[in-house]
Amino acid sequence: MRKMSFRLAAGIIAGSLVLAAAPAKAKDPFCADRQATRRSFRQLCDFVSKEKRDVPTIFIGGYYMRTLVAGYQIFGEQRYLDAAIAYADGLLKKQSPRGYWPTGYGNIYLADTGSALGLFITLDRHVDKQRRRKYFSSR
Repeated sequence: MRKMSFRLAAGIIAGSLVLAAAPAKAKDPFCADRQATRRSFRQLCDFVSKEKRDVPTIFIGGYYMRTLVAGYQIFGEQRYLDAAIAYADGLLKKQSPRGYWPTGYGNIYLADTGSALGLFITLDRHVDKQRRRKYFSSR
Protein backbone atom coordinates (compact mmCIF):
# COMPACT_ATOMS: atom_id res chain seq x y z
CA MET A 1 0.00 0.00 0.00
CA ARG A 2 1.30 3.48 -0.86
CA LYS A 3 2.31 5.76 1.97
CA MET A 4 -0.16 8.55 2.67
CA SER A 5 1.08 11.85 4.01
CA PHE A 6 -0.49 13.34 7.11
CA ARG A 7 -1.65 16.38 5.13
CA LEU A 8 -3.34 14.23 2.52
CA ALA A 9 -5.00 12.13 5.20
CA ALA A 10 -6.18 15.24 7.06
CA GLY A 11 -7.55 16.70 3.83
CA ILE A 12 -9.45 13.54 3.05
CA ILE A 13 -10.81 13.43 6.59
CA ALA A 14 -11.95 17.03 6.57
CA GLY A 15 -13.38 16.91 3.07
CA SER A 16 -15.24 13.64 3.27
CA LEU A 17 -16.38 13.09 6.83
CA VAL A 18 -19.61 15.09 6.65
CA LEU A 19 -20.37 13.93 3.13
CA ALA A 20 -19.80 10.29 3.98
CA ALA A 21 -22.17 10.40 6.94
CA ALA A 22 -25.22 11.37 4.87
CA PRO A 23 -27.41 8.75 3.17
CA ALA A 24 -25.97 7.61 -0.15
CA LYS A 25 -28.95 8.72 -2.25
CA ALA A 26 -29.27 12.21 -0.79
CA LYS A 27 -28.74 14.99 -3.32
CA ASP A 28 -25.86 17.20 -2.36
CA PRO A 29 -24.71 20.32 -4.19
CA PHE A 30 -21.15 19.84 -2.87
CA CYS A 31 -20.56 16.24 -3.91
CA ALA A 32 -21.10 14.84 -7.39
CA ASP A 33 -20.45 11.26 -6.30
CA ARG A 34 -21.35 10.43 -2.72
CA GLN A 35 -20.53 6.74 -3.21
CA ALA A 36 -16.98 7.63 -4.27
CA THR A 37 -16.66 9.84 -1.19
CA ARG A 38 -17.81 7.00 1.04
CA ARG A 39 -15.39 4.58 -0.66
CA SER A 40 -12.50 7.03 -0.16
CA PHE A 41 -13.34 7.51 3.48
CA ARG A 42 -13.61 3.75 4.04
CA GLN A 43 -10.18 3.33 2.36
CA LEU A 44 -8.75 5.94 4.70
CA CYS A 45 -10.25 4.18 7.73
CA ASP A 46 -8.91 0.83 6.54
CA PHE A 47 -5.46 2.37 6.04
CA VAL A 48 -5.47 3.98 9.48
CA SER A 49 -6.71 0.84 11.24
CA LYS A 50 -4.04 -1.26 9.55
CA GLU A 51 -1.04 1.06 9.28
CA LYS A 52 -1.45 3.80 11.91
CA ARG A 53 -2.72 2.04 15.03
CA ASP A 54 0.43 2.77 17.03
CA VAL A 55 1.42 6.27 15.98
CA PRO A 56 3.80 7.53 18.70
CA THR A 57 2.99 11.20 18.08
CA ILE A 58 -0.17 11.71 20.12
CA PHE A 59 -1.30 14.77 18.19
CA ILE A 60 -1.44 12.82 14.93
CA GLY A 61 -2.60 9.63 16.63
CA GLY A 62 -5.53 11.47 18.20
CA TYR A 63 -6.69 12.68 14.79
CA TYR A 64 -6.30 9.23 13.28
CA MET A 65 -8.26 7.57 16.05
CA ARG A 66 -11.08 10.12 15.96
CA THR A 67 -11.27 9.35 12.24
CA LEU A 68 -11.76 5.70 13.12
CA VAL A 69 -14.55 6.55 15.55
CA ALA A 70 -16.27 8.49 12.76
CA GLY A 71 -15.73 5.49 10.49
CA TYR A 72 -17.40 3.28 13.07
CA GLN A 73 -20.34 5.67 13.32
CA ILE A 74 -20.73 5.83 9.54
CA PHE A 75 -20.01 2.24 8.50
CA GLY A 76 -20.61 0.26 11.70
CA GLU A 77 -17.17 -1.40 11.48
CA GLN A 78 -16.42 -2.57 15.02
CA ARG A 79 -12.70 -2.94 14.24
CA TYR A 80 -12.45 0.83 13.78
CA LEU A 81 -13.91 1.47 17.21
CA ASP A 82 -11.79 -1.28 18.79
CA ALA A 83 -8.60 0.30 17.40
CA ALA A 84 -9.56 3.73 18.75
CA ILE A 85 -10.37 2.32 22.18
CA ALA A 86 -7.09 0.40 22.27
CA TYR A 87 -5.21 3.61 21.40
CA ALA A 88 -7.05 5.55 24.14
CA ASP A 89 -6.30 2.81 26.67
CA GLY A 90 -2.65 2.99 25.60
CA LEU A 91 -2.68 6.74 26.23
CA LEU A 92 -3.70 6.08 29.83
CA LYS A 93 -0.76 3.71 30.26
CA LYS A 94 1.66 6.31 28.85
CA GLN A 95 0.47 9.12 31.11
CA SER A 96 3.15 10.59 33.33
CA PRO A 97 2.52 10.53 37.10
CA ARG A 98 2.59 14.33 36.81
CA GLY A 99 -0.47 14.19 34.55
CA TYR A 100 0.90 14.89 31.08
CA TRP A 101 1.52 12.67 28.08
CA PRO A 102 4.76 12.47 26.17
CA THR A 103 4.01 14.00 22.77
CA GLY A 104 6.26 11.62 20.87
CA TYR A 105 8.58 14.32 19.55
CA GLY A 106 10.09 16.19 22.46
CA ASN A 107 8.83 19.06 24.55
CA ILE A 108 5.32 19.05 25.93
CA TYR A 109 2.91 21.06 23.82
CA LEU A 110 -0.40 21.59 25.56
CA ALA A 111 -2.37 22.13 22.34
CA ASP A 112 -1.08 18.85 20.88
CA THR A 113 -1.93 16.99 24.05
CA GLY A 114 -5.39 18.57 24.07
CA SER A 115 -5.98 17.50 20.47
CA ALA A 116 -5.11 13.93 21.28
CA LEU A 117 -7.25 13.90 24.39
CA GLY A 118 -10.26 14.87 22.31
CA LEU A 119 -10.32 11.16 21.59
CA PHE A 120 -11.52 10.49 25.14
CA ILE A 121 -14.46 12.83 24.60
CA THR A 122 -15.21 11.30 21.20
CA LEU A 123 -15.25 7.81 22.73
CA ASP A 124 -17.52 8.78 25.64
CA ARG A 125 -20.73 7.43 24.15
CA HIS A 126 -19.07 4.24 22.89
CA VAL A 127 -17.44 2.88 26.05
CA ASP A 128 -18.69 1.38 29.30
CA LYS A 129 -18.93 3.34 32.56
CA GLN A 130 -15.73 1.93 34.01
CA ARG A 131 -13.65 2.90 30.98
CA ARG A 132 -15.39 6.30 30.82
CA ARG A 133 -14.38 6.96 34.45
CA LYS A 134 -10.76 6.06 33.66
CA TYR A 135 -10.71 8.37 30.66
CA PHE A 136 -12.17 11.31 32.52
CA SER A 137 -10.19 10.81 35.70
CA SER A 138 -6.97 11.23 33.75
CA ARG A 139 -5.75 14.76 34.22
